[in-house]
Amino acid sequence: MINIIYLIAIIECLIGLVTVVALALYPGPPKPPAVSLFVFIAAAVSFTIGLGLFYQDERARRWLVYFSGYICLEKLLIFMGVLTLNGQVLPAAWSLPKDALSFTYHAILVALLSRPSMTAFFRPLPSAGPERSC
Repeated sequence: MINIIYLIAIIECLIGLVTVVALALYPGPPKPPAVSLFVFIAAAVSFTIGLGLFYQDERARRWLVYFSGYICLEKLLIFMGVLTLNGQVLPAAWSLPKDALSFTYHAILVALLSRPSMTAFFRPLPSAGPERSC
């Protein structure tokens, strides 16, 4: 199981790195600064989660499950036609395969990282300390 965690960590770090490199080098149509900033922050979060998985940090596991669930919901809304995104980086012909692959990857992450046998590999979060009475 630990090898699966390391594989996911490598994939998340690569997603972050490739996204930043593509953002810097892709000569596509200019995007608004807010879109570029959002993509950069999302890439940094992905890379940081990947590093956290290398260190078996419970917070990284929880954040990855949370964001993966969000992405699955977003892709479902795209498939149902409820949500449409404009200004995509890839041509429209690539949208369906890309979204299907993204949904599958993130659904597997949610299912895999939510299993009790998988959570045992992560270091527990530090306790909040003793409860105080007022």
